[in-house]
Amino acid sequence: MFNFSANHLLLLSRMEYRSCVVFLMKDDSTRRVYRLYDFTKSQTITSDHYYCVSASGVTQNRPLVVTKTGH
Repeated sequence: MFNFSANHLLLLSRMEYRSCVVFLMKDDSTRRVYRLYDFTKSQTITSDHYYCVSASGVTQNRPLVVTKTGH
């Protein structure tokens, strides 16, 4: 098991597929780019806010936690 977190994420693009929504996000601090999968299609992520993403032991049964931070 491992822990994962990324801060200061900005939305680059959003693609909706039959089984999930895929968010392409860039960490403004490290310049890394992450692909986040939302299988529940319940996340509302917009390009005008920073986000923090964290997870522990990323599996299909343990979803990522996404929180909005200040702009």
